[in-house]
Amino acid sequence: MAAPNTFNQWFIVVPNDSPTANFQKIPASLYVGAPGNLVLVMQDGTTATFLAVPAGTILPFTPYRVNATGTTVAAGSLYALYQT
Repeated sequence: MAAPNTFNQWFIVVPNDSPTANFQKIPASLYVGAPGNLVLVMQDGTTATFLAVPAGTILPFTPYRVNATGTTVAAGSLYALYQT
């Protein structure tokens, strides 16, 4: 069993506005490798915009999708983190 807040699998996230986009399974957290804004869609459909997220941040959210519209984090700098 993985210890809390440890991850052993990751995938690059490509923001997308499609309702079927982003994750095959819901991540445990998101790693933000470059500064910017993120628009997250949760499993219940609610949306939140996180402004000026610093590089190196791990967001403890389990989003259903990261929208492209409004997200300014550089391509290739956003990772879905998993505990498997």
